[in-house]
Amino acid sequence: MAKEQKKIELICKTCGNPFIAYKSKHRKFCSKKCVDVSGEKHGLYVHGLRKDKSAWQKLQWLRYPEKMRARQKLHTEIRSGRMKRLPCIKCGAIKSQAHHEDYSKPLEVIWLCQKCHNVEHAKSSKSN
Repeated sequence: MAKEQKKIELICKTCGNPFIAYKSKHRKFCSKKCVDVSGEKHGLYVHGLRKDKSAWQKLQWLRYPEKMRARQKLHTEIRSGRMKRLPCIKCGAIKSQAHHEDYSKPLEVIWLCQKCHNVEHAKSSKSN
C-alpha cells in the first residue's frame, strides 16, 4: 500500500496566488504558464534578476567592486598578450582559471583547473 503524502498550501512565485502541493514536491509555481512566465525553467533568472550580461555584471560590480576590478585588469593583460594562462599548479591540467588570493594585487594569481579551484574555495570558506 502506497504511503499517502501530506499536502500543503504554497504561494506562487509568479502570480502570488495560493496553490496546494504535496509536501515532498519542491514546487514554486501554481501552473505551467507561471513557470514559463518566470523564465526559471530555462535558467533566465539568477537571484531574481534576469541573467542577461549587463544586469548580472551591474549586480556583481555593486556587490564586489574590488573583485571585479581585479578580474577586469587580469583579463585586459591576458587579451593584450602581456600575461599568459598557465596550467594548473596542482594537477597540471591545461585548461585553468585564475585564483586571486588578494584582490588588491590583481596580477598576482595562481592558476588552477576548475576542480582544484573549487577545492581552494572550499578550504578558504571553512577557515572563515
